[in-house]
Amino acid sequence: MAALVLMFAACAQTPAQFTTMLDTTNGLGPGDPVTRGGSTIGQVLQVTPSSDGGSDVTFQIAGSDVSSVRTGSLLLLSQPGSPPALELSSTDPTAPSAIPGSFIAGASNDAQAEMLLAARGTPALSSEYQRLFNSMNANGTPDSSTANDMLALWQAAIAASASSAAGISHPSMSPQEQIAKLQRDGKAVERELLREGQFQDAARVHQQVELLTRGMSASLPQPAPAPSPGMPH
Repeated sequence: MAALVLMFAACAQTPAQFTTMLDTTNGLGPGDPVTRGGSTIGQVLQVTPSSDGGSDVTFQIAGSDVSSVRTGSLLLLSQPGSPPALELSSTDPTAPSAIPGSFIAGASNDAQAEMLLAARGTPALSSEYQRLFNSMNANGTPDSSTANDMLALWQAAIAASASSAAGISHPSMSPQEQIAKLQRDGKAVERELLREGQFQDAARVHQQVELLTRGMSASLPQPAPAPSPGMPH
């Protein structure tokens, strides 16, 4: 019995590797830390180009912290100007631990993280969702009004996150740069949702990004029409 206890204890302390994918890496490389709450719990092992232009990242978590990697966890890349690192967060502390070797969602910036979490419908919206669920009818299903409210809430969250991704809160970016950033971040989030099998959520993100992009493009100054042949300049 003592031998079995020691064996399980040793297994519990064994480091585990996982992978993630980022569309940009900001110089991230082998040896850079993986943190949780600011404390180092692991390190990056390898960064390799992926077929879609992003990067596949393999990282290792210390044995004592492996259980903190859960299904639905998210890795956020440190922002330009900061030392390269990945910060692990888990939005659902009740989710099961991730299987070593599995894929963990990644975000290259705050906007991508916000869009992904909004698309998943997690923590920030939980209290409002609970209020709406409490208004369900006796059969446990939402009436049409509640269902519409829930859909509107979800769409508002995605739209707000997409606006953030576009850099609307960063007036130093030109409108063209905002549109390019929105499209890039939206594509990264859509790709992750498709990987997770969340096809409807991916389609909604695509639609929201497309609508916002179209609206932003329409607000850009339009070039003056070219003069007709034979008309004085």
